[in-house]
Amino acid sequence: KQTLVMIGSRTPAFDQFYAKLPPEQQGMIRHLGRLSDQLKHTLIAGSDCLLLPSRSESFGIVILEAWAHGKPVIAARSGGIPGLVRDGHDGLLVPFGDVAALSSALVRLQTDPLLCQQMGANGRANIPNYTWERITEKIAALYTQLTTV
Repeated sequence: KQTLVMIGSRTPAFDQFYAKLPPEQQGMIRHLGRLSDQLKHTLIAGSDCLLLPSRSESFGIVILEAWAHGKPVIAARSGGIPGLVRDGHDGLLVPFGDVAALSSALVRLQTDPLLCQQMGANGRANIPNYTWERITEKIAALYTQLTTV
């Protein structure tokens, strides 16, 4: 039996949606609220993938956290996420609010364990690009480029 584990704050819109679900579907969802980093990483490590259907993520640190554990991501194509996740390479991007597309992406990863594993490995390979040292190098190079033109 699959379980959707949700971490973070609930919204009134989610609570309304959840209240309308049949009891058997409600039983497949576990909302844990805010967690310590240690527990969050334990849950990510034991998961199949990360779902991030947010409409307003500017970057999505949790994506890097999932990749650090070799997990692929499914995320909404919104905010800064498309600049981070390469659709079909290290995760899957879906239109924000498109429940059918989100469900289809999840089924795709659940039914293709090799794809799931490859996307997770590709994500893990991205991690060195997001160390503070690497980010500082990129910003310094950008400042140099902007001030010498």
